[in-house]
Amino acid sequence: MKTWAEAQSYCREKFIDLATIPSQAANTEAQKEAVGHGHIWIGLYNASWRWSQEGKEVKTWVLGKANDNVGSRRCAALNVYGKWMAKDCEILDRFVCSTADKRHVLVKQYMSWWDAQTFCRKNHVDLSSIMTNMDRDFIIQLLLMSGTSNAWIGLYRGEWAWSDGKKLIYKSLESPPQWASDCTVMDQSTGTWRSRPCHDRLSFLCYSGEGSFLCYSVVKPSAVSLVKIRLVGGSADLTDPMVQESILQQV
Repeated sequence: MKTWAEAQSYCREKFIDLATIPSQAANTEAQKEAVGHGHIWIGLYNASWRWSQEGKEVKTWVLGKANDNVGSRRCAALNVYGKWMAKDCEILDRFVCSTADKRHVLVKQYMSWWDAQTFCRKNHVDLSSIMTNMDRDFIIQLLLMSGTSNAWIGLYRGEWAWSDGKKLIYKSLESPPQWASDCTVMDQSTGTWRSRPCHDRLSFLCYSGEGSFLCYSVVKPSAVSLVKIRLVGGSADLTDPMVQESILQQV
C-alpha cells in the first residue's frame, strides 16, 4: 500500500500518472477495475496554497501557520502574532490590500475574502502578498495600531486538479460532498469520490493511453501469482535442491 504521493511517483514511473477520470464512461471503467478494493487512490488532489496576485511565490519561512486543522477552509488571514490562519472564505473580516507603490493598506470594512479581493483589485492592486519579513512586520503594525486581531491577506487554496495537470471538469462527488482532506479516493462500491488524508496507505489506480483511449490499472498492495507445478513420478521431496531447480524451470 502507498500514500498518495508514493502512488503518484509509482504511476509516473510505470504508467503515465495516477488516474485522471474525464467522464462518466471513464468513471464506470475505473470503477470496474477497482472492484474489491474499497477505497482506492485516484489522481485528483487539492492544489497548494497560493497568492491572489499572479506570479507571487508562497514562502513558508515568512509565515508561520496558526492552525493545523485546515479542513475545508480555503482562505487565509494574518494575525497580530505574524501567523497565517485558514478560515472560511465567507467570514466577514477586515483585510489588507497591496498598493501600486508596493505598500500595504488596511481596509477597515468587513468583507468576505472574495469581496475583499474584488475591492483590492478595483481600488488598489490585489489582496496583500507577504514576500518578506518586512512585509509581515509592517502588516502586523497596521493590525496593532487599529486594534484588529487578524485580517484577510491574499493567500488562498487553489482549485482541485488532476495529477497530470488537467483541469477538473467531470465530477463524481459523494452527496453531500465532504472534502476536508487534500487527496481523493474512489469508493469502488458506488463509483463516487471523496477526500482522504494523503498519508493514508491504499491501493491505487494508474492510467495509460490518451484522449478517449484511457486504460486503467489497479496496483494492489501485493501481488500473488498462483502457479501449477507438474511433479513427475507422483511424489517428490520439495527440499531437494534438484527438485527445486526443476520447479524454477517450470515457473
